[in-house]
Amino acid sequence: MADSPDWTYWDIPTIIIEDTPTPETSQNETPVVTLAEYEGTSETYQIVAQWIVSAGKCGILKEISMASNNYAKTLFQLSIGTVFYFDEQTLKQPLSLVFPDLKLPAATWVYLAVRSSDGSSILVDGSITGKEVG
Repeated sequence: MADSPDWTYWDIPTIIIEDTPTPETSQNETPVVTLAEYEGTSETYQIVAQWIVSAGKCGILKEISMASNNYAKTLFQLSIGTVFYFDEQTLKQPLSLVFPDLKLPAATWVYLAVRSSDGSSILVDGSITGKEVG
């Protein structure tokens, strides 16, 4: 403004930002968090974490995570409903699968299972997060 002539009129607009209320969580929404672990030597699949969408509800899957203390000897299996996303899968590090609001009908079974490839001891952590609506 120092570069402007004295007679220049500056009109600086003022923008007022009002507080916008955040919507409250629907009373019909229930968070789903399953966190579990498996420790053992079984060579048959053992369920680490699971979620069955409640009757009359719509499930919304957000994330499935898994980690093991012995990746070389751990085989993972993941199923969502009737679809096996992987079976006999080895990993090299922890894995988190993010699902951008995957909608699931009532009674859909989501589970993460593991087994030892040769009877070696494994310790696996797994989690499933989402919500039920309805």
